[in-house]
Amino acid sequence: MGRHTYKIDKKGRLALPADFRRALDATRVEGDPFQGLIVMPSLDGGSLDCGGYPLVERLQRKLDELERYDAEAADAIEMATIGQVRKLTIDPEGRTILPKDFVDELGLDGEATLIGRNWYFQIWPPAAAAARIQDARAIAKERRFSLRQRPAPKAAE
Repeated sequence: MGRHTYKIDKKGRLALPADFRRALDATRVEGDPFQGLIVMPSLDGGSLDCGGYPLVERLQRKLDELERYDAEAADAIEMATIGQVRKLTIDPEGRTILPKDFVDELGLDGEATLIGRNWYFQIWPPAAAAARIQDARAIAKERRFSLRQRPAPKAAE
């Protein structure tokens, strides 16, 4: 959870918040030597989706379901996401090196904003993150009442 903006150093290293690293540790697959971070472009554009194995596992389950109804869409989504996955290592100081093509594609210019999204997080350019948060707040304010519990429908007599 949370939002953090950090510098990206000249080597492309980005610090990961300690609570994000602890959440990643909780998703580790026993016996797997990989102790890093899975990163892929977000389908929504403008950001990277990041996390542990659940990030890919959840998407693959949804793709398996979609394939039954729309194989072409499932193939395209798989190519655009899972086909672009990068496994990044995390150094002892809690930093990772972002791939240059991802940095260039997002236009990250010396800083990145990391936003917690429950079981994964996203990396955004700071200005794009601020704009997305502002849009999300407007939508949330408009639709906040849909979170309230509605009374159960009456039984038919």
